[in-house]
Amino acid sequence: MLERIGFTVRAEQNGAAGLKALEELREQVRFVLLDLTMPRMSGDEVFRAMRRARPGLPVVLMTGFSAPDAVMRFKGQGLAAFLQKPFCLAELERCLERALRTTAATTASGTTTETAN
Repeated sequence: MLERIGFTVRAEQNGAAGLKALEELREQVRFVLLDLTMPRMSGDEVFRAMRRARPGLPVVLMTGFSAPDAVMRFKGQGLAAFLQKPFCLAELERCLERALRTTAATTASGTTTETAN
């Protein structure tokens, strides 16, 4: 899906591999699309580790679980956006545009905002 809207994608099999890829690719990563449920590490654990490694990196959480519950779990932690599964390409594109635009504005202003979709 992401390739169809112009992004280069690096998909990993689990959270630990994703963190390793983030370390290797550093500033090449513009955002992370993170599933809440993954093997080896939970989405919560991966999100916290990503925040430590790259505090300003936009992270979009996706899950098939209850949206309000998932959003509340991450409230106040800098989640860029939320996507409820299943979603279509247009929803993904709108969500990423908002997340990247909000992050760019936050970086420019020096303030922190949080968005949940």
